[in-house]
Amino acid sequence: MDFQVNDASGGARTSIHNWADPTGAGYQSTARWGVVRLVEAEPTIPSSTTTLTASRSSQVFGSSSRVVLTATVTADVPVAGTVEFVSGTTVLGTGTLQGGTATLRLPASTPAGSYQVVARFAGDAGVTGSESAPVTVVVAKVTTTTGLTVTPGFLFIPSFAVVTVAADNGKAPSGTVEIREGGTVVKRLKVVLGIAVGTVPSGRHTYTATFVPSDAANVSASTSAPVRTR
Repeated sequence: MDFQVNDASGGARTSIHNWADPTGAGYQSTARWGVVRLVEAEPTIPSSTTTLTASRSSQVFGSSSRVVLTATVTADVPVAGTVEFVSGTTVLGTGTLQGGTATLRLPASTPAGSYQVVARFAGDAGVTGSESAPVTVVVAKVTTTTGLTVTPGFLFIPSFAVVTVAADNGKAPSGTVEIREGGTVVKRLKVVLGIAVGTVPSGRHTYTATFVPSDAANVSASTSAPVRTR
């Protein structure tokens, strides 16, 4: 096959490029003539690249101080649409691209655990999709602190116990409190707004209070220091 470019004045030829005819003389022999069909090439869709960053590596379950994920999508053409932030098969949320970036503030309700998060851009008719490298984000369980005070009773008047439970996510934890003497539970109380109150037997005792969270998967238990009564 011989392609000739007549690019000089009067149809003269000043350059030639040959395929399949090393002699460059194929145009002089009808033995090499044939039919060449010129077809329109398939359009090339520009590719995209997605990168992902996190404002911090961890957050506490239920906290208002949360991780912000930022996905950046680059291509030779403007990009638009949404980006999914995914861990495994779980979609943590989506963000809308603005100026090539999309953000997601990780929901406070995201369960405690370690997540390998990727940003996934689906692409469209004008640009291919792409996925970022994973970024590790940890959602920590809520840490609680339990305190116990006991006002001693007298004779047949029971002692009065006050239990306080605080959490490091700034919210009042829910659950129950078990007031124990050794391994024996002497009283179970419901925690309301971080406080539980009730009575325990008077006399000489050593009590502890253990908080049992209603959401043990995301909130930790805790036990007070021992309190002695006389």
